[in-house]
Amino acid sequence: MIKVKGLNTKALKEILLKTDGKIFSVSFIKQNGELRDMVARLGVKSRAINAEKPSSALQNGKPYILVFDMQKDGYRVVNYETIQKIKFNNIIYERGV
Repeated sequence: MIKVKGLNTKALKEILLKTDGKIFSVSFIKQNGELRDMVARLGVKSRAINAEKPSSALQNGKPYILVFDMQKDGYRVVNYETIQKIKFNNIIYERGV
């Protein structure tokens, strides 16, 4: 397993966006301060209640990204500013300290 350390928010967000609908794991800090690990995908539309109306959390200026949580079988919002680690294609990308 390859580890890439010392990444900033922008780099982690770009990696997340480049997953191109493939499964990845992400660790981030929730609003209440807890660390959350999630296995997710981007771009899942099959379970959307109203695909034409995006979540209000995704409005301009907010640091959120909508993902599909594979373990809980539902959509979740991740604050990309609090991402600590992404695992994708056998590479672990970690935030710098």
